[in-house]
Amino acid sequence: MTDEETAPVNSFQRILCPTDFGSCAHAALQQALQLAEAYDAKVDLLHVASVPEYFARDARGALGNAEPEPLAAIACAECKKRLDALVLELSPRDQKRITSHCRLGSPALAIVQHAEEDAIDLIVLGASGKARLANYLLGSVAGKTVRSAPCPVLCVPNDEVRSFQKIVVGTDFSACSMHALRIASSMAARSKARVIVAHVTPSSWSLPPGLSLGMASEGTHWLELLQREARERLDEFVDKARVEGFRADETTLLIGSPAQSLLHYAEEHAVDLMILGTHGRSSLARLMLGSVTETVVHNARVPVLTVRGSGEPSAESEVSP
Repeated sequence: MTDEETAPVNSFQRILCPTDFGSCAHAALQQALQLAEAYDAKVDLLHVASVPEYFARDARGALGNAEPEPLAAIACAECKKRLDALVLELSPRDQKRITSHCRLGSPALAIVQHAEEDAIDLIVLGASGKARLANYLLGSVAGKTVRSAPCPVLCVPNDEVRSFQKIVVGTDFSACSMHALRIASSMAARSKARVIVAHVTPSSWSLPPGLSLGMASEGTHWLELLQREARERLDEFVDKARVEGFRADETTLLIGSPAQSLLHYAEEHAVDLMILGTHGRSSLARLMLGSVTETVVHNARVPVLTVRGSGEPSAESEVSP
């Protein structure tokens, strides 16, 4: 059976690429266009113009020698000029895929609202920001977008545009992880990539303090039993995925802290893309997201695609300005 016969249906028909006109955002746009070519998708290019909240939207200001206009109109006009100039730098083929948009307000909130209102299938976002203040910008834009977006989010961490030839899918054996593997399979079918399914099981130092690490009744160390069970569950997960027609070229069982183990593996094995599932937007989910997925997004040197579980209900939008 060929890749084309087993590939899942086209998942990404409408791609949203926010831009702040920086170099990382430009790389994200090129990555979005690369995916759009593979999926025959359309790209929404979005810039969020900022009018400070302490100004009324109909407050008027002067622009050059022109008559005073509402600040919102001035911001949108300048935004349109910059977006038009950016689109003109692209090839005619890419230009046909792009529709540019300008919104006012908080970047993260505007990105999520656009994704919800315009039935976006994928957000491709530069994760380090124009000013390179990664620690701050990740928390204020990319992090909030990952937590609240109704669709997968691809965070591009630097100026490099990658061809996804080696994809790692992190799994906790949940339905959400299976959905992440479904998307990985779709992407791999279009780029002839290898898909590695990875699970992280604890080491002694990564287990909670105070947990007993004695010997099991058969004389086997508890850690050995945990790792043996993890290997069995990983094999079962991959077997089930293959029955569903999803791609899994190899598996790897990592030992240690989940986020750090995945980051180390990606660095050591020249991974081009990491895909991780997220579990909605409950308080507990946000806590887990902060401890694993968001840590990976924050520190990865390669793009990270975060995927919500298939069919998960959308929670209320909680992105604050």
